[in-house]
Amino acid sequence: MRAAGRLLHQVEVGQGDAFIGVGAVLEFVDVHPFVGRVRTLRIAGADFHQEQKGFELDTFQTIFLVDDRRSPAVLQALERGRFYAVQKSKNSRLSLDQFKISDNSSGKAAIMGEEIDVAGTPILAGRISTLDRIRQDVAISIIRGGQLKWTFEGQTPLDFHLVDQDGWHGKSFYRLDVQSTTGGHLLSNPIFVIRNNG
Repeated sequence: MRAAGRLLHQVEVGQGDAFIGVGAVLEFVDVHPFVGRVRTLRIAGADFHQEQKGFELDTFQTIFLVDDRRSPAVLQALERGRFYAVQKSKNSRLSLDQFKISDNSSGKAAIMGEEIDVAGTPILAGRISTLDRIRQDVAISIIRGGQLKWTFEGQTPLDFHLVDQDGWHGKSFYRLDVQSTTGGHLLSNPIFVIRNNG
């Protein structure tokens, strides 16, 4: 994934990694992210005591997008919301290779955790793949402002490009919810958008 021309690495942090001690199962309620200064972010985790119901220790993971793989970079990604939550299927893990929103009038772009002022039409672009490069059927849901707006299906690796022509204005956010037919699940953190024209 790229941010402002820089290549960001994906670093897996599972429940067994000691320096991250927060977790929540992959069920979330969208809250309007512009209330106060607090924004809703997604972290994967499990209250793991033993293998049961097919879950292994690394089933739930938080994937951080970082410039380097040292702890300060991971903590900075945590602070900025540059990470996503994933639930592995039996032998595979979905990967969010790209998710960005750009403004068709200015060419500016933002990734997860960032905010963008959009004067024109928001353009969403993304790519979903798997780490093992095995093709999987996936269903992608795009949520805007806590409401499901678009869904589509395809096979990994899957590139998508969507132009939001709804004409809304104000403050909102977009995020992804991806499910594979093999049981994998991926939730992105939001990209925050301020749109003054609609």
